[in-house]
Amino acid sequence: MSLKKLTLIGSIFLAFGFASMQTNKVVIYGSDSCNHCIDLKKDLDSVKIGYQFHDVEQNMEKESEMIAVLNKHRSDGYVTFPLVEINGEKLINGATLALIKEALKED
Repeated sequence: MSLKKLTLIGSIFLAFGFASMQTNKVVIYGSDSCNHCIDLKKDLDSVKIGYQFHDVEQNMEKESEMIAVLNKHRSDGYVTFPLVEINGEKLINGATLALIKEALKED
């Protein structure tokens, strides 16, 4: 088999392999002025858990997104920051590092 064919086969294999790998998606809704949010981001950084942070006080689109997430999870409307959604399936109101680690183990 030629080197060109092997390279093509290897590229296809890698593309499908990477596409099938699931990575955890941690999305935090909060505020840059929220001490609990600041602490959670530091904690997640220290254990190298990736996340997206959205300051809903500064970004109206992300506030609307947060409300949609609350509705999706049929939340009672009670919100405590940091509000964390994991893999689009779990919602943690008032999240802590311990709660996030536990939720990630369950996935």
